[in-house]
Amino acid sequence: DKGISIGERSFLTMDNITVDNSNIGIACKDQSEAELSATEIKKCNIGLVVFQKKSEYGSALIKVNNIKIIGSVEDYLIEKGSKIIFDNKLVKGEEINLKEKIYTN
Repeated sequence: DKGISIGERSFLTMDNITVDNSNIGIACKDQSEAELSATEIKKCNIGLVVFQKKSEYGSALIKVNNIKIIGSVEDYLIEKGSKIIFDNKLVKGEEINLKEKIYTN
């Protein structure tokens, strides 16, 4: 299902990680924050996903430096309110109700 899942106000720092052949490479949700460096995501349906799953929590954030996403159907999906920062470049979410899209497919 997911290579790595961060949730419920967690904070995780990862370095030199490889996720291969998963539905979702790395999911960050529910007011959590992840910092990734030297990360490779290969052959996943969705490389990164950032969203709010549970109503009692808020949006999430992933900060990445030196990431490679190879062979994914979608490199990333970001729900409105959540963010990914790629090598200091901010990408804000546009997706609405992303949990429905992720958990019904």
